[in-house]
Amino acid sequence: REQFERHHVVFSEHVEKEHNPWMYVYYRMYLANQAETSLNGTERYLSDLISKQRTEYFPINRALSLGREEDKSDKDEIVEEISDVKAALDAQEQKLEATTKLLIEKLESVTDQLVNKLQGTTQEA
Repeated sequence: REQFERHHVVFSEHVEKEHNPWMYVYYRMYLANQAETSLNGTERYLSDLISKQRTEYFPINRALSLGREEDKSDKDEIVEEISDVKAALDAQEQKLEATTKLLIEKLESVTDQLVNKLQGTTQEA
């Protein structure tokens, strides 16, 4: 129950929707009424555990809703990392634009100087 509260999951909703105890009873009855030869792999595995009175198939401290909360935190981390990468790329783009602008200005200046020199030498000749 504490784990659910820490993950902001209402325990009663979890029990009703994800781990309704009656569903375990019904499934156990279903397995008991099936011929051993008609069981699939999962059913046979659970039937063996039940006959050995083992309970590891019960999802103790495990639930879909707890996993979703972990998925959310993983997604939040990924979104944060993507935002950081985007900010770094934006900064690099601005630097690149500034450098490109400076290079274009210098190239235009050199081009103008060459044109002026060429015009000066053709007028002297």
